[in-house]
Amino acid sequence: MDISAVILASGKGRRMKIESKKQFINLNGVPVFMYSVNKFLTIPEIKEVILVINEEDRKAIEKLLPGGKVRIVTGGERRQDSSLNGIKAARYDYVAIHDAARPNFKIATFKKMIEGLKNNDCVVPYVDAKDTVRYDKDGLKTLNRSNVKLIQTPQIFKRDKIAKALEMIARENITDDMEAYLKSYDNYKLVNGDRENIKITTMDDFTFISSIMKTDSLRTGFGYDSHYLKEGNGIILGGINIDCKYSVIAHSDGDVVLHSLIDALLGATGSPDIGDLFPDTEDWTINISSVEMLNKVTKQIGIFKVKNVDITIILDRPKLNENKIKIKSNIAKYLGIESDRVSVKAKTAEGRNSEKKIEVYTQVLINYYN
Repeated sequence: MDISAVILASGKGRRMKIESKKQFINLNGVPVFMYSVNKFLTIPEIKEVILVINEEDRKAIEKLLPGGKVRIVTGGERRQDSSLNGIKAARYDYVAIHDAARPNFKIATFKKMIEGLKNNDCVVPYVDAKDTVRYDKDGLKTLNRSNVKLIQTPQIFKRDKIAKALEMIARENITDDMEAYLKSYDNYKLVNGDRENIKITTMDDFTFISSIMKTDSLRTGFGYDSHYLKEGNGIILGGINIDCKYSVIAHSDGDVVLHSLIDALLGATGSPDIGDLFPDTEDWTINISSVEMLNKVTKQIGIFKVKNVDITIILDRPKLNENKIKIKSNIAKYLGIESDRVSVKAKTAEGRNSEKKIEVYTQVLINYYN
């Protein structure tokens, strides 16, 4: 199933009472809207991401987006106008409309929603009301909370139907897209959402979601790689060219350090391993740069922040000496972290075929926000 993701990021956020718009403030070091962008980019059914913004924010946002993967559309005066602008720009039969101010939606919930599309043209997540609910008009009236559903985003619709529904209520004001849909259609499904998928509306919301995403995000990953050596004119380790009498026997450029690092990151995020993503049976991976591989992986796995990298390289020859410092600096640069968060150690294998082989072990500790 092919789906266009439409992220609404053109709101003013006046209730936050801060100068920055809520969708652009940093949440644990990452702009709020980027959590949704990166999550959608990791979902195979999402074929494009459309970010709906105020035109005045375009230049600042373009600097943050991964090149060529996200299209920007200008929003409208009201939320429903912005939704319609995003829908009209969509290329696929289904659209997932999402508030940029909800950075903590769960991919597992989204997968359940996709399943619901088999027999429905609208699938929306909700949570039940836990507190007593009273309606304050002409005196307080207590509502039966078992009949109250708190509606969340993302909401998935058949594109042509939600477009028509929004056009039909152009003169009305609505609070979400399902409200417009239900005025024209009755084919829908509700799925259980997640209570932590809150919308950031006030500073209290921001503080709460920041705490949730910080405490539940620590992950560790372990990576290992090895390659045999042959006579040659140099090897690449950690992106550093090292002159020596050896070359690596490999399908790619044979950078054992980066391969081990990539597998550690993939392990920490529960992703497929490096062999699945870059199979040596494919022509396009012949002599592929390991730096390019690392860049692809870091964009694919979503939002993460590296806390620590510990790398151990096992070989007798060539001696790494000052190249360890260069590798350490390179790794820090690739990951966008301080060099004191990276350790690179070299050990000998005590003569056990170590002039014929390089082995690398890597341990990572990351904050993962998907």
